[in-house]
Amino acid sequence: MSLSSTAFDRLADHWAIKALPQGELQRSDEIANYRLARRAVGEQIDFHSEESADDSDTLGRVALAYRVAATTGLDALAGESSSDASERELAMAACHRAFGLLRVMPCREGTFERLMHVLEVSAVACCGERWSDLCRWYRENDQILQVPEVEGEDWDRRLLYRLFDCWIRVFRKDGWSEVDAIQQVIAGLREEQEEHESKFLATAERDGNRGVAFHLVALYHWARATELLSVYLTQGDPPEILGELDKHFEWGVRAFEGSRDTRLEMVLCWLRAAAKAIATNPG
Repeated sequence: MSLSSTAFDRLADHWAIKALPQGELQRSDEIANYRLARRAVGEQIDFHSEESADDSDTLGRVALAYRVAATTGLDALAGESSSDASERELAMAACHRAFGLLRVMPCREGTFERLMHVLEVSAVACCGERWSDLCRWYRENDQILQVPEVEGEDWDRRLLYRLFDCWIRVFRKDGWSEVDAIQQVIAGLREEQEEHESKFLATAERDGNRGVAFHLVALYHWARATELLSVYLTQGDPPEILGELDKHFEWGVRAFEGSRDTRLEMVLCWLRAAAKAIATNPG
């Protein structure tokens, strides 16, 4: 689906964009273009331009505004009816713009935040149909794509790290064998579940952490949705994939709400939209 100029015009009139201070949209584009150019040629060319101390904050605010604008149409991204078309185009245009800024922003520090950053940026790129730019971002930032070691980690972290591995495979699109391997990763998690789950839950109960059960339920639904998407991409089954994805992602989002994990809840909402977009247009 090609984005029309009308979609970008409507985006400019969205309340989240119009609420930005005057001049920040233009300045954010200037910062993004400057960073991309510097990344491409390094110190070989003097651009006669420097960033100010406030530019990173500006970039962050504008990128957030675009993501807010996109969230109103995330459910329509994989819609098939004509009534979804307007909201779908607006969400895609917002994601298109948001990725243009997110790709030049530094990755957050810490393993968990790094994984969340990569998944969210990748989902935004997918929803904005910026596949070639995402592949380039992956090539330029291969160090942030490293899957953490699971040895010695708690069961929930083992699940999260393996799911991160699966989604990097989905987004990278580096051959069908990578997507097919996702099913092996999920099967391996099922084999590990009996060994690690009971111990993890017992420790959580002893510590009085009642949200852990919701947390695991959310991760299990996320894993099932990931497996279903992989099977669909490689085998075309099940035919009712959008409904199945909706069901498991919705249950996962609700479970993360129950565990009060807002960061994972937000990322799963983005992955839900990305998964449906990928299933609708898997090429």
